[in-house]
Amino acid sequence: MCHRQQYVRKPSIAQSYNDCMGGVSTYNAMLYSYLDKRRMGKYWKKVYVNIFSRIVLNSYVIVKEIMPAGSKPISRLDYTIKIVEALSEEWLKKTVC
Repeated sequence: MCHRQQYVRKPSIAQSYNDCMGGVSTYNAMLYSYLDKRRMGKYWKKVYVNIFSRIVLNSYVIVKEIMPAGSKPISRLDYTIKIVEALSEEWLKKTVC
């Protein structure tokens, strides 16, 4: 019994999907480069950290887009640190006083 290879043409919708997935892969690579991969005890903490990381990444992308041409862009790590410091500073003011 001889099996011949049969070539099937890929549907155009599948090709279009594959062509457009590059942006999603890039976004996920950027997102997970700073996410902590340790296990978290509570599921809601993992969800919260993931959502917060996505918010910070989206805002970083927007900030980079609206920066004037020729200005030195801030690194993503520095941007994230500034946001976390600003949020924790406000929280610390409320809890200390």
